[in-house]
Parts: sequence; structure tokens; C-alpha cells
Amino acid sequence: MKKNKITKPTWIIHAVFDENAMAFHTHGLDKYGSLELELNLPLDQKQGMTFVNLVGLEIANGKKFKDGDIDNTVFQCNITFREAKSIFGENEKILRIILPDENFKFPWEDGCSQPYKSQI
Repeated sequence: MKKNKITKPTWIIHAVFDENAMAFHTHGLDKYGSLELELNLPLDQKQGMTFVNLVGLEIANGKKFKDGDIDNTVFQCNITFREAKSIFGENEKILRIILPDENFKFPWEDGCSQPYKSQI
């Protein structure tokens, strides 16, 4: 029997921020065997939540992401994942989505621009 494809989020996303940082993180992806996701970029709220939800839908439909994975199926570029602690003090491990900057450079590469350089 084929499982129905999940097309809408069954989890919630919180956008949290202070004067120094902004992050979007999920609650509820653990039921799919995943760490919760976090995107640590100061984006428009709708854009940030859309990015996280697109990755979340992949997870809900069976894709497994782990620390160090590189993926180019969700977006039109490579993204990577890092296991970390949430930046807003929740003492839990999360899986951080790391996006490249406008020149497709990641934070650990020379020349990566802000705010992308501060994602990790």
C-alpha cells in the first residue's frame, strides 16, 4: 500500500529573534525520525518559513538528512546541514539548514558574505 504524499506542514515553525540574531525552527518533525530544523538567517518571515517548510516536506515524505549532508534537490543550488545546538538557548540538538550566499559560497569558504557567514 502506497503512503499518501504529505503536501502541507504537520509541524509548526517559530521565528525567534533578538538584536543580534534571527532563526526559524520547527517543532514536530521529530515524528518523522528527524532532528528539528533551524535556519539561522535574517530573512523575511514568509521567506524563512517557506524555506524551512520545503525541507520539512522532504523529511515528512521520507528523505533523511544528517550532519554534513549536501543536497541540491530541494532548491536550485546546494544546501548543507549541520547538527548543532539551537542558537536561542533551547538545549536540544537541531539540524541547521545552511544556505550559500549570493555567490554560492558557504560560511567556511573564503569570501562568503554576511549574514550567510554567520549561519554556523
